[in-house]
Formats: sequence, C-alpha cells, structure tokens
Amino acid sequence: EGDGLVIVADGSRQVALLLARVAPVVVRLRVLRVESGGLVVVGGGYAGLHAVRAVERLGVDVTVIDRSGDHDFVTRLASVAGGSAPERDAGQPLGRLARHVDVGSVVAVGDGTVELADGRRIEADAVVITAGAESSRPPIEGLEHAARLRTADDALALRSAIAAAASVAIIGGGATGVQ
Repeated sequence: EGDGLVIVADGSRQVALLLARVAPVVVRLRVLRVESGGLVVVGGGYAGLHAVRAVERLGVDVTVIDRSGDHDFVTRLASVAGGSAPERDAGQPLGRLARHVDVGSVVAVGDGTVELADGRRIEADAVVITAGAESSRPPIEGLEHAARLRTADDALALRSAIAAAASVAIIGGGATGVQ
C-alpha cells in the first residue's frame, strides 16, 4: 500500500517511470528516452532519491534540484525529537546521497528545461517532478502552540524544547506519538 516508484530500463537507455498509488488506484506511466543530456529530478525527497539512484545505476547522468539541498529522514524524525536517536538521523545534505545537486527554487518547467528563481536554466533530455509536500495546520483552536514535526530542523528544535521543558503533553498514539 502507499506510493511507489518503479523504474525499468532497457539497453537503449529508455527509462520507464511508473508512479503508482494503490488506494485509490492511480497509475501514471511515462517512457523517457534519455540520451547524453541526462535527467533532471526536481525534489530531493524519498521519491526523488529513489529515481536518482535507480537511473544512476543505469549510467544516466542525473541532476537533483531541491530548494533546501537537504534530505530529511522523515521516518526517523520522531525518534530524533524524542532523544532516542542521534541528531544525525534527522537528515543529510543531498550531496552525500546524489552525485549532482543544485540548490534552488523551481519557477518553471518546460520540455526538458527547468528554470530556477535565480535565473538559471537547466536542460536535460527529461525532467521528473517529485517535489514533495508541505505541512499544513488545520483550523483547530490552540494548534498554533503545538510543535510541528515535518523536517530535520523541526525535530532538532523539538528535541531542544523537550529537554528544557518541565512537562510535555503528547497528543496522538500513532507511530510519531509513541516514538
């Protein structure tokens, strides 16, 4: 269950990216022909890094464009915030996880081009968009006083706040609350 990314290739550097969501069922298949221009992946989250690693194994040059330049290990954030995991488990610079990383905000995507807010234009044979989600706060009275836990910075700030607090209230018994 959940989201998945499957990459299949043949010897001619033809890459099929299959993005699937099991429930509700949504499948998108796109076959990309990657020549010498390589591939650009927008977004350095889990889907983006899975695409990068799989395509790099095929010998394709891949550039990741991400606005922060960091990858947050989302599944480890609660453990880091709670102090049961070391701070380094919160995230890593993307440069340690991918060969080519450009830090910047994407403002436009064209046919094989990506334009960044600083005016740079990056060209490739294909562009894959894996830009991730943003956290949101539902309109619940008092929620502005609650800590957010979506990024490595959130986890480290929460860890410091917990260490300095006389008492802590955790609302929710899911995986994050339990950790």
